[in-house]
Amino acid sequence: MRMHAMMLAVFCQCAAVGLLGAAGDATEDAVKKDLAALKGVWAVVSAEKNGKKIGSDEFKGVTVTYDGAGKILAERDGKVLFAATFKIDPTKKPRTIDATQTSDGDTKGKVLLGIYELKDDTLTFCSQVDPSKDRPTDFTAKAGSGHFLRVYKRVKN
Repeated sequence: MRMHAMMLAVFCQCAAVGLLGAAGDATEDAVKKDLAALKGVWAVVSAEKNGKKIGSDEFKGVTVTYDGAGKILAERDGKVLFAATFKIDPTKKPRTIDATQTSDGDTKGKVLLGIYELKDDTLTFCSQVDPSKDRPTDFTAKAGSGHFLRVYKRVKN
């Protein structure tokens, strides 16, 4: 009886490790799929920060490039506005993104937590303005939330 219990325990552990490996593979596949879907150049079509709409003149000409391997670059007329490395988890609801700013600025080297939604050629992205704030849980940027909401349209793959 004791041997049977021990064998069952070993079997369960092996099965659990196998399931974790399968879950890891599924997450890895989902990450690869979303990285490929994000890859390309995007233009900002609307933005709101802390409850204030940002006028289209402020983001006119801004493009955001996702390289498909974990890097973001926001530019206007060849000038870098923001650069970061990022990690995503498309298995979370909503999908999560953690971006570490690599360009100069107040949040250089800090991790900004966000969420994203990708539908066809529209990308909706909501992140913290301040790294001390919590990750957004929905796609809003209410006054005092410390959140920055952007909607992008794909310009090219």
